[in-house]
Amino acid sequence: MKPYLCLLVFTLSLSAQITVEGYIVDSTTGAPIAGAQVAFNTADAAKPTAATDSAGHFRLTGSLPSGAPLLVSHIGYIMSGSQVHYEPGANSVKVRLELVPEAVISGKLEDADGFSVAGAAVCAVLYSLVKGQRIPQREQIAISSSLGEYRIANLPPGRYYVRAAARNSNWDSRYSPAYYPGTPDPRESDLVVVHTGQQRGDVNIHLSKSEGVSLAGRVLTPAGAHTPRQVSLQTQDFVDLTTFTYTSVGPDGSFLFRHVHPGSYTRRNLAGSNPPKAGELWAEQAIQVGSSDVSGVTLALQPATLQDVSGTLVFQDSSKPAPLSVLLIGTYPGTHVTAFYRTASTMSSADGSFVVRGLPPGHYDIAVRPFIVNVGTQYLSLLSAQLGSQEVAESGFDIGDTPPATVRIMLSTNAVPVTGRIVDAAGQPAARAALLFVATPGDKSTYTSAGLLGRFNLFLLAGDYRVYALRDLNLPATFDNPAYLAAHANDFPPVHVAAGVNPPINLKLR
Repeated sequence: MKPYLCLLVFTLSLSAQITVEGYIVDSTTGAPIAGAQVAFNTADAAKPTAATDSAGHFRLTGSLPSGAPLLVSHIGYIMSGSQVHYEPGANSVKVRLELVPEAVISGKLEDADGFSVAGAAVCAVLYSLVKGQRIPQREQIAISSSLGEYRIANLPPGRYYVRAAARNSNWDSRYSPAYYPGTPDPRESDLVVVHTGQQRGDVNIHLSKSEGVSLAGRVLTPAGAHTPRQVSLQTQDFVDLTTFTYTSVGPDGSFLFRHVHPGSYTRRNLAGSNPPKAGELWAEQAIQVGSSDVSGVTLALQPATLQDVSGTLVFQDSSKPAPLSVLLIGTYPGTHVTAFYRTASTMSSADGSFVVRGLPPGHYDIAVRPFIVNVGTQYLSLLSAQLGSQEVAESGFDIGDTPPATVRIMLSTNAVPVTGRIVDAAGQPAARAALLFVATPGDKSTYTSAGLLGRFNLFLLAGDYRVYALRDLNLPATFDNPAYLAAHANDFPPVHVAAGVNPPINLKLR
């Protein structure tokens, strides 16, 4: 999987004083839910909240941007966020919201000798779709008790990889993370299937020892600089599942990691701030570990050279864009793992120009999947991004020791809001289904995901589209497989998107 960095373009519509009232019900039974907490999703510390009565009714009044989420929560249900749309000048809106009963996965952890594993982190892992590629991400996490028991709650229905990893620094480092029922390789793991509201208590995981391999090398420092005391090794096999291992550095710069398990890692050293300031010593290097010992590697510390990225936002119709926020997010070498210390943002000027300052060397990718928002009655979509003469919307770009060329980002205001719902063959919501809309003619692709109730929304340019769907991203089929796309090109009727208002799209899986 290639690394990525998103360049997101967004703005917020103005808030208005609005009254929202309605009912909260159980998505499976339709019964009213009493005592559900409802709140506007705003940064206002004094934002209004309400609780539903015995009939599931609530009423809220306050400032809320049109299209902003209304957050609803209740013990035993998955927290929900529902977009609240209203016409300009409206002072009230009525809604009916459904909460999905939570699923629960629980079980017990045991080591190779049959003893309980306490204090381990256990997480349920689902794949998400990033630029058409499947990326595993943690859904929920729990810590095992002194008896080795764990309980992962607040899960939507789905098929999960369940992963356990010891966190105690005194724990035998030969124990590698294990996937249910007890394998270090997720490809050999059994998927844990849970339905809406189901509680599974039989997901027991056995952790086993593995000697792994050793990784030895040397930290190289410039003349006159102090040798650092530690170097870290970070696993990067899973987004949100990264872990750090530290080892000491000898007076001569040598270091040794023991019991390193196969996988992708980043060796990293900082001799100053995080993120590094200009001139501070730092190094970051990707490394692949297999079944054999690794030796002779070097980690050369260099003064950090920070660069500014400048550019211009333009509209396809040559109109002037309002000030927008430009956000750049870095990734660790060779992975989809976000390097938060390399994240920076700025606001564009009235003429569309912007400068994102102080970026360390690394890879920066521009998301083709547009981040689209409402700007009054217009909708923005990212069409292209050119770095000098090079189109980098797909490939992204690297920042090195010299300033990069300017970036020209073209936006469209002609995107059309599209909504719909996808269900399975039995007519039940296809929660978390991934959707791909491909323009015909042409091959411009737009991805989106269905919510817990099978509903989806996205923004497309007017035209005709072929639609693909994946019910479960934890299964092998993927959108980046040409054979899969050819075999499923006619799963759904073609979709025509017209300028203006379109009726909801209803999709049914085979």
